[in-house]
Amino acid sequence: SHITFGVVNAAKVPANYVWLHLHTAQNQIMVLLEKLIFFIGLNIVRKYALDVSWRKLILFGSLVVTFFNVLYFLIIFDIFRHAWFYIF
Repeated sequence: SHITFGVVNAAKVPANYVWLHLHTAQNQIMVLLEKLIFFIGLNIVRKYALDVSWRKLILFGSLVVTFFNVLYFLIIFDIFRHAWFYIF
């Protein structure tokens, strides 16, 4: 992630293949969707949020990333393990 200066969990991708039985095509769909959402987000910021405080933007972005990372706990603790849930 660019927010965390490239710090990633190295075990996340192998765990996805083991826990979710994620296929390479599903992983690539997920990567494409991540890039598309990032592109849309940048355009939204460019169009509507250039005059918003950078502190508010960092806070909002951090909260969104934290929310989606917390959803990963559903997979870790085997509450809901489905590859398509993880992708979308």
